[in-house]
Amino acid sequence: MATIERTSKNGHKITVEVKRWVSDETLWADGWNIPNGRKAHESTLITVVAASGKKTSGWGLTPLRLPMDKSVMDKGATARMGDSYVGAEMQALIEAALAEANAAEPGDEEFWALTHAAETAKAEAGRRMEAEQNDPEWQHYEAFRRRMEDPNSDL
Repeated sequence: MATIERTSKNGHKITVEVKRWVSDETLWADGWNIPNGRKAHESTLITVVAASGKKTSGWGLTPLRLPMDKSVMDKGATARMGDSYVGAEMQALIEAALAEANAAEPGDEEFWALTHAAETAKAEAGRRMEAEQNDPEWQHYEAFRRRMEDPNSDL
């Protein structure tokens, strides 16, 4: 676990915690505990304590979107963290602390091997799905299925 702390110009304390670990995964099915191998976990927690003592936390920064966030954007907010909005200075401090925490928490070899295996499997599934969708037989089946589900179809 890596913990990085920063303080803004106006006295807000920023804490970023990054954890990476591997655990045994178990599936519970009607009283049976079925081992399902090892699983990689990653957690990021950002906590900001204002000079007044008010505390807020979140799992990451979310960029603001127009038109939903226009009212807070007009007040200087650039991102959302949990239930709070942050300005450009605070966002830059949080992103710098997050980058430093990610570099400080390397994770072990098993974590990265499991993460790489999951990413590879996801990419392979995407390639298979794309190849399947380009198959004329699959396209014919999908067209037939859509016609069967259409209430106005003559099938």
